[in-house]
Amino acid sequence: MPQVEKDLKNLLIEAKQHISSAKNLVDSLYPQLNDSNILLKSLEQLSKAENSLISLVLKIRYIKGDIRLSQNPKKNRQIFFDKVQEWFSLDRDHIAVLRKTMTLGENYRNSGFTFPQQSLAVIMNDDGTINKIDKNNLLKSIKTLELLSRKAEEELVNLRKI
Repeated sequence: MPQVEKDLKNLLIEAKQHISSAKNLVDSLYPQLNDSNILLKSLEQLSKAENSLISLVLKIRYIKGDIRLSQNPKKNRQIFFDKVQEWFSLDRDHIAVLRKTMTLGENYRNSGFTFPQQSLAVIMNDDGTINKIDKNNLLKSIKTLELLSRKAEEELVNLRKI
């Protein structure tokens, strides 16, 4: 279990680093430079943080015997979203922010076209739909991921007690 615990800690550390980076980009750098590319970089960091936290939570819950994981990552993500509210007492707004962050991150990774608008970064999807990213939405994502990070850390501490 020591190697597993180390791997889980590393996922938590990685997630916290990505959240911190995103927060720094949005709070410090973006106001100074007002460059929408900074918003996209922050989204990229938040997406990485969210993926790490989801992986961490699912692995902890698997070790505890609460869930069975699939070889299909989409099924595992669905398990996470079906259960996270119950596990961590998150409200619907938090769940909505997590889903939106995941969707925006995926759209950004898969999109070949982004462009700036006044105080926004815009992602154009292959189907012609657009997603707009602004500072306030990123700050909501940061707060929600910070909350999820704290909850995941509590789970990790409790896992050691088993």
